[in-house]
Amino acid sequence: MRDRGQTLNLWKKHLGRVPPEVWARTELEGLVLADNDLEEIPEEIGRLQRLRMLDLGHNRLRQVPEALGELEGG
Repeated sequence: MRDRGQTLNLWKKHLGRVPPEVWARTELEGLVLADNDLEEIPEEIGRLQRLRMLDLGHNRLRQVPEALGELEGG
């Protein structure tokens, strides 16, 4: 996982799903998950309360969890 300060860049890693250790990174302000063949984002994203930037582009998401709308962004 490439980490740049408070941003974690997992662009184009063909993950299929987000690694569970990402949800423990509560200090993250930015998370790039673009181009990863993701079909879902788990509710655990709600743990990232400091998140201000999230890139989910070019995945296969059909819906996002309600927890995403509850993030305060710092």
